[in-house]
Amino acid sequence: MILFSDFDKTLYFRDSDERTMTNLEAIEKWREAGNLFCITTGRSYKSVTEQMPQIKNICDYYIVDSGSIVLSRDGKLLNVFYFEPKKI
Repeated sequence: MILFSDFDKTLYFRDSDERTMTNLEAIEKWREAGNLFCITTGRSYKSVTEQMPQIKNICDYYIVDSGSIVLSRDGKLLNVFYFEPKKI
């Protein structure tokens, strides 16, 4: 199974290290049970990994930049979705 999570105020809380750590511990248990974890966010990969460096230890996939880029665990590009400017 795979668990998808938003980043800001879902996984990561600027004002609460305790809530953030609780979330990280829960995700580690989830992954130890053989499951995958994916962060989904409007942020960039760089922004997420700089804000929370330990995420690299628990994240199997990243869906970033508002869903337009999919990256592997090690940050390698898996897919890019281009949006037509007229549709945006």
